[in-house]
Amino acid sequence: MELLTAVAIVGITAAFAVPQYQKTMERSYYRAAQDILQAIYTGERFYYSRQNPNAYLGGLSTGSGNWGVIFMDDPNIGSPLPVTFRVDGGGASFTATATRIGGPCPERTLTIDQNRAFTGNWPSSGVC
Repeated sequence: MELLTAVAIVGITAAFAVPQYQKTMERSYYRAAQDILQAIYTGERFYYSRQNPNAYLGGLSTGSGNWGVIFMDDPNIGSPLPVTFRVDGGGASFTATATRIGGPCPERTLTIDQNRAFTGNWPSSGVC
């Protein structure tokens, strides 16, 4: 009987803990993606200031090999994050996008542009 009570208590505790854990992990993925997008923005701004005529770099995705030009390693290679990153545009504008892979928020995106404006459908709360 004591064992049954202990198992019931553990089960009830787990029922509350697991959803909270998932929510916390989703928030951490969101924040990490936001930090990497900020780094991409900084690299793009530096690249823009060094170009003549001033231009942003676009066409960065997994394995494109050009991430070093904006002073970054490819964030898609070797990352434990379930997120992919790409940069589109070039010339007078760019957009960098983080896309969530799997989990409770699959295919949700977070985007930053040359004006440092964040947009997308990935909620920062971690609840989808």
